[in-house]
Amino acid sequence: MLNKKFLIISNWIINLVLIIFLCYLTLSAREKYNEQVDLNILLKNQIEDISKINQIQNQINAHSLKTDFDNLILCLLISIYGGISLTHFINKKLSKKNEILEENE
Repeated sequence: MLNKKFLIISNWIINLVLIIFLCYLTLSAREKYNEQVDLNILLKNQIEDISKINQIQNQINAHSLKTDFDNLILCLLISIYGGISLTHFINKKLSKKNEILEENE
């Protein structure tokens, strides 16, 4: 009889220890899950921030490319104007020299 009571009590103690251990594992798993959720939220926010940064960089690059293209067109126009002016100046000088040569002949 005493032996049977001892077995029942020891069985209850083992069950109680197992229940406490399972509660600990459940709480630990819940805590890890919450940490993972928090990390996922942080990661999502960082990805959104990186996406915004990339968007701004793309806008800056597009503006820079447009500015470079505008500068290229401006340089081309200045070169054409310079070439036309130089040609006009040379033609004017040559025509003066031709006039002087014709007068001397």
